[in-house]
Amino acid sequence: MSRTELLRSIATYGLPGAGGPFPAEPLGSPAWASLLRAVRDQRLIGYLASAVEAGDMVVTDEQRDEVFAQHLESCVRAVRLDRILLDLADQLLAGGIDLVVLKGTASAHLLYPDPAMRVFADNDLLFRTEQFDRALQILQGMGYVRPVAPPRPDFDRRFAKGATLKGPEGDEVDTHRNLVFGTFGFRIDLDELFDSSVTFELGGRRLRALGPETRFLHACYHAALGDPDPRYSSIRDIAQMLAYSPLDTQRVLELARRWECKAVLARAFHLCRDQLGFEVTGGLAAAVDGYEPSRRERRAIASYVGVNRHYAAKVAASLSYLDGIGTKLAFLRASALPTDEFVESRGNEPRVAWIRRGLRSLVQGGSH
Repeated sequence: MSRTELLRSIATYGLPGAGGPFPAEPLGSPAWASLLRAVRDQRLIGYLASAVEAGDMVVTDEQRDEVFAQHLESCVRAVRLDRILLDLADQLLAGGIDLVVLKGTASAHLLYPDPAMRVFADNDLLFRTEQFDRALQILQGMGYVRPVAPPRPDFDRRFAKGATLKGPEGDEVDTHRNLVFGTFGFRIDLDELFDSSVTFELGGRRLRALGPETRFLHACYHAALGDPDPRYSSIRDIAQMLAYSPLDTQRVLELARRWECKAVLARAFHLCRDQLGFEVTGGLAAAVDGYEPSRRERRAIASYVGVNRHYAAKVAASLSYLDGIGTKLAFLRASALPTDEFVESRGNEPRVAWIRRGLRSLVQGGSH
């Protein structure tokens, strides 16, 4: 049994019709060490711990201790991040900021029967566009630092997905005003993300999360556009919602129509089948199967996960998703002529090299 096959079994553990296959005997030391590294990288330690505890993954006593120790370490980290999240929420809410918790804690508590299955590494918060600058000010007042400056002073409010901030305790918080940068993100109804939110309990308090349908679409954006080879854990969130969340199929399809992201759904479902071996069925699958993305959609997706992906490719692919020549020109100007502070804050790539690589990406068209 290959490591890839075993990772798939771990990543789908607990899903309907899943449950292996797993090896009949414990893995040898080299194979076990390789598997455990991959499990950490793919953030699957919670699923592996569940399979070991149930006896479905046969391990030695030493291997069992190693799995449980790493899972405990991940759970301690998650509890620490939950505590930080509650502190952040207290300060932000006291400052009049509306916030919605994305991924991480929200996914652990709303998608899984045991939150310990879904490990995560940071906090993600969504703010209203008109409150985004003020939210960052509050976070910076709490000691959070923004390592990378915005390309232009008004970029956050008009075009950005968000910003990553580093905390005084070494933690990281990803702030959002949108679910994805560029292209498909420009079609998302940002007010809808707040209007359809639900709540969950954490530490005796109620926090807001995305509603089931918008949370599902966010998981699809994250898996389909976040990386050419997304983590198994990101794809598992999609499969988990398809299997267990009470999704309103017609509402998902209506949002996908209005947000022009049916191609994103198609890629996300492909990842479920190809990477996890999880068969997507039902009304959503029937509506998406066989969907042929347009040239514009193919170019947009390639700008995130194609071989020529680059910021410039996203900019070029985004123009047809923006309304109005003035908005297009403002986006181009901010992207092509960023401030010196932005270039310096990136640190690892001089302005000339950054522009040259972007132009090469544009010439090649962001194609696969």
